[in-house]
Amino acid sequence: MRRQILGAIAFTLCGLLGVNLASDPTVSEIGHESHAKGPLSLATIALGSGTTLDGDPVDLRLLAVLEADAWATELRVREAHQEELQRQAAEVARWEGLIRCEMGGDWHISGPVHSGLGFNNGTWLAFGGGEFASDAGKATPYQQVVIATRVRDSAGAGAWNSCGIYVPPRDGLDVRALQESLRVRGCDPGPIDGVYGPLTRAAEKRCESS
Repeated sequence: MRRQILGAIAFTLCGLLGVNLASDPTVSEIGHESHAKGPLSLATIALGSGTTLDGDPVDLRLLAVLEADAWATELRVREAHQEELQRQAAEVARWEGLIRCEMGGDWHISGPVHSGLGFNNGTWLAFGGGEFASDAGKATPYQQVVIATRVRDSAGAGAWNSCGIYVPPRDGLDVRALQESLRVRGCDPGPIDGVYGPLTRAAEKRCESS
């Protein structure tokens, strides 16, 4: 598959540049499918045996560089996409305890009052869930986590009542920044330790009410 992709890239580039590769053994004879067998051979690149439609020689090293760069770019995009999927899966896993408590582990319950990650439907919409779906149960687990994080950061774990004990804490770096901000504002959160515990929660409430 990789050779087919790279060969197709090379063949397309040659077409754009007017290069004739009919003599290259790595390229199939032009037929009804017109597929390249693979990337340009090293021998062909080294010899620079391609020609323009006018018969002028072309150094195929340029095509090899472009081909390699296109493949490297595709690999980077795939790797970045895979890393993002892994990050999202890890974040969803942190909320599994809450979904078990609220909805028996079913992310896709869609009810008239409560949906998905235990959202009141009005809360879901108020915190921007409408950008994903009409109610939480129709959104993906990660989309629900995005909105749940907004709710948690605004209203705290108590928004889920007794199930709030399963709400994952804020990220340590985010909490540390919050603690520093609270201290500057005169609401002592205790140690700047990146832990969203009772002292930080109480300090946040004091600043909110002041």
